[in-house]
Amino acid sequence: MNFDNYNESNFEACLSLFDKNCPKFFAVNERNDYIHYLKSKPPDYKIIFSNKEIIAAFGFKIDNALNRAQLSWIIVAPLSKNNGIGTEIMENIKKIALINKLFTIDIAASHLSAPFFKKFGAIEIKTIEDGWGKGMHRVNMKLKLDIIT
Repeated sequence: MNFDNYNESNFEACLSLFDKNCPKFFAVNERNDYIHYLKSKPPDYKIIFSNKEIIAAFGFKIDNALNRAQLSWIIVAPLSKNNGIGTEIMENIKKIALINKLFTIDIAASHLSAPFFKKFGAIEIKTIEDGWGKGMHRVNMKLKLDIIT
């Protein structure tokens, strides 16, 4: 499993990941938001590949002024779930946060993915019914990190 930066040549593979996870983990109406996000060429979006195939992607935007970061658009290929990829992503994120002396990671999850983030210590701040689309509730969460100075 290897991490790399997203680039335009990964667009179709990332969109395919989204489509494979929709409508189970993403609302159908989120597809256009994801396309817009990818077309903005996000410098903080990472892809994970195995055997030259993209199996996951995630964004991690750092705001040093607020000592915070935001996790966004974490997507794992359905056939790769329950193989430790999500844990690998979270460990990578925590490592980046510690290097940057960040105190909090903000996570906008769905009611379906929130339990995954809770395993790592994220706490629910607010739930917005149908926040991502009909039947897909948005759960705003935060993960507080212990920073060793």
